[in-house]
Amino acid sequence: MATLELPLHAFLDQAVREYRDKVLERVLRKEVRKPWMKYREIRVMEDLLSSLRPMRALEWGAGYGTSHFSRYLAPGGEWTAIEHDPAWAERIRGGAPGNVRVHAVPPARDPWAAGDGDGTYGDFRDYVEYPGQLGEFDFILVDGRAREACLRHARELLAPGGVVVLHDANRDFLRRPWDLFPRQLLFQDYRRYSGGLWIGSLDRDLAPLINLPRHRRIWRLYNALGRRFRL
Repeated sequence: MATLELPLHAFLDQAVREYRDKVLERVLRKEVRKPWMKYREIRVMEDLLSSLRPMRALEWGAGYGTSHFSRYLAPGGEWTAIEHDPAWAERIRGGAPGNVRVHAVPPARDPWAAGDGDGTYGDFRDYVEYPGQLGEFDFILVDGRAREACLRHARELLAPGGVVVLHDANRDFLRRPWDLFPRQLLFQDYRRYSGGLWIGSLDRDLAPLINLPRHRRIWRLYNALGRRFRL
């Protein structure tokens, strides 16, 4: 029973947190400073980073998750975030710990084409290519603009044994670069456009990095109940 109760307990805890945040944001009009992910996604990220303990991490798309996830770096590690909006980059930079570097890299074209909402490589060429001058990374999070292009570029930036994560992997049009990474894990739920996590590596076995059976059970509960309760 213990193996069944633990995921159910985690599901209920996360559901309560989701509803609490909705009340704070929509009713009380208070800003919730947490990563812009569902708690089931945050927990996978925390589990992964706790095992990986990267020294050098890269993130396309700065946000409140920047400071949160940088806590999981190895001692002396550095988290680098690339952000297309200078004003937002300054805001995140102001609240970030000392091991975080936030670089503002505006679009190459302004206004940029909305398209599918992500923007194109042509729109964000400088943004996509900027990390190339910074060396290799043990961990890369793709969670900003021009995600398909960023994911392709991430392949060239991963250090041996490195791991890349794509947020909003429920979006079908972001699947095209996945085959560039021989090792993969995928967490998808009932949502069509937002959410979902894809984890990839060129050379590392990913399953030992997270409690895969536990997270799979939690996500199955969300897929069974989440749509009905808007979780």
